[in-house]
Amino acid sequence: YDPKAWAEADKANEPAAKKLASDFETAFRNTHEPTRIKAISAVSVLNHPLVVKALGSTLTQGGGAVRIAGVEAMGRMDHRPDAARLLAAAVKPNGKLMDVLVAIYRAMGSVGDASAVSALVNELSSRLPKTKGADIPLVQACVEALGKIHDKKAVDALIDIWQKGDPEARPT
Repeated sequence: YDPKAWAEADKANEPAAKKLASDFETAFRNTHEPTRIKAISAVSVLNHPLVVKALGSTLTQGGGAVRIAGVEAMGRMDHRPDAARLLAAAVKPNGKLMDVLVAIYRAMGSVGDASAVSALVNELSSRLPKTKGADIPLVQACVEALGKIHDKKAVDALIDIWQKGDPEARPT
């Protein structure tokens, strides 16, 4: 990941991103779920800040299938801190939708930005002491996401969670 090269690519792709975002916003006004999902797929072909911004509305609007499509599209916006922030902000509004939450945490790992670490750690901290069968996919998605984020904070968080869960693993 070369931030300078990405900035240059963003500048070069801005006209295409504006067109995609505009077309998306028009299509997403339609409440027909398959139309919305098709619009999400069409806009997500370009990894650009304007596309990330446009996709933000998909994370909390519509049914579960629309939200999951939006979350998965956001997950393809790798190396975008704004994508990680929007995914983290979507956790609370989707708190009762387990499939959407699992998709959000997986997408955070795919984006790969360290800004997602605190949201992942918070979720794990709240669920691990009392993990039951229904929570296992969510906990697994959080752990996998932390493993995909190539940042010292993510590695430290995984070690800390592991050591808290296994008294034998604690340093003496």
